[in-house]
Amino acid sequence: MKKKIGLVFFFLMLANFANAFKVSPARLDLIINRGKTQEVVLILTGSQSVKPEILMVFPTDISMSQNGTLKFEQLKGFQYSAVSWIKFEQASYTLIENQKKELKFKISVPINADPGEYYSVVMVEPTEFSDVKAKDRPLKLQMKSRIAVVIVIDVPGRIYEKKGDALSASIQEENGKFKILSTFNNAGNIHLDVIGTASIRSKDGRTRFGQVKLLATGSPKEEAFIFPGNSRDFEGVLDKQLPKGEYVVDVMYDYGAKIKKAITSSNFSIFRETNEDESKNEFLSFASKNVEMVVPVGAMRTKVLKVSNTDYRPINVSIVSESWAEVEPKNLSLQPGESKNIRVAISIAKYIQPIMGTKIVFNPDRGMASEIGIQVKEK
Repeated sequence: MKKKIGLVFFFLMLANFANAFKVSPARLDLIINRGKTQEVVLILTGSQSVKPEILMVFPTDISMSQNGTLKFEQLKGFQYSAVSWIKFEQASYTLIENQKKELKFKISVPINADPGEYYSVVMVEPTEFSDVKAKDRPLKLQMKSRIAVVIVIDVPGRIYEKKGDALSASIQEENGKFKILSTFNNAGNIHLDVIGTASIRSKDGRTRFGQVKLLATGSPKEEAFIFPGNSRDFEGVLDKQLPKGEYVVDVMYDYGAKIKKAITSSNFSIFRETNEDESKNEFLSFASKNVEMVVPVGAMRTKVLKVSNTDYRPINVSIVSESWAEVEPKNLSLQPGESKNIRVAISIAKYIQPIMGTKIVFNPDRGMASEIGIQVKEK
């Protein structure tokens, strides 16, 4: 395999108690050529029950819904299924307390199999339920553990095809925030690890209102695993106010295909009356809100910063800074969507500490004040 799969496919249902049976390893990554057969051995370990336990084994498919939910069931017409390639020596095993046994099976790849990745799981589950007593209540439950060992088979051949499509992009306003929704489809023949981002801009392209990460639904990780032939939903939130106007949301997915990216865009509009209380609205945007500068003692360095008016009305801005961080000009008038540069001159005297920070505060005549953090180092 060229890359380890980022998603840990270890499925344990109702088995999170101390006396459950075990199976190892939890996942197998195999490379098997077309027309070849490979024998595989798993280790079964019995539970702590004093009674004999019968475990049945069988293969089935693994899939993932668009919202990230894993499913373990037979799929019709799934072209990346390896279920039919797996043959067990026996369909069940009897274990007594903590006993270990080898679970053997063979995987035979057809001579006409297309190169790519194929998937299956070996399901292991008892034939009977176990009694589980609650610690703090006079209750006795019957539970059954179920373990899925994931098998990923790499069938070598032609160059793997990494191909993905951004299917949609939309935006919803909820409680003053903007939720961005999108769907990505894996159109290639191997799994993809996908990273999504979205940005919002004015329709004329003159002003950008921020970029956000898109996470796959149900996943806290930035990188989302997607099976070949499957789609996943992504979402992200732009946590800032937008004035009324015409906008475009741009969505881009990086799926590891070198210079290729999956891109889509969608237009949207915001219609609203001017708020009576605009104190919490942010009408200014910046290329960066944090700046690092290296300034030797006794020297002066300058930095140009860009500020933009994201409102549909003109706005006046006064700028406040410390004496050693001189800003020019100190007052700005910005037309709707207009951007201007300000010049920041940093002077470091001998009595000033070699590492220090400050903030440049932008006070518009309406809406929230904004800040740019300046971090200064001597060398």
